[in-house]
Amino acid sequence: MPVRSVMFSSDNNTLFTSSDDGKVISWDVQPGGGMKATATYSGHESWVMSVSTSPVRPGTFCSGGADGSVRVWDCASSSKTPVATFRDNTGQVWSTAFNDQGTEIASVCDAATLVVYSLA
Repeated sequence: MPVRSVMFSSDNNTLFTSSDDGKVISWDVQPGGGMKATATYSGHESWVMSVSTSPVRPGTFCSGGADGSVRVWDCASSSKTPVATFRDNTGQVWSTAFNDQGTEIASVCDAATLVVYSLA
């Protein structure tokens, strides 16, 4: 399955990958360069085009998908389901990013629309 996006957590201990199977996988980065999958996050209905991590909460990340949604996840949650889902994009989400405070997420989609979501 092709990987579409990759990003380290702010503490550099976890790597997140997103792929065409609609999943995000978290990886524990091992000394010496090895990796071990620690969790799989499902919820997107299609390809996951983007994954971004919170700069202030290492276990929080968001994903943007071809289904037009942006989903926010918390690794501390045992349910492995999104803690928030936003569907204000028109078309597939190509990129996501947290602001420096981790309080907002920006996304851009097919329609060349930029949407900013508040997490406060």
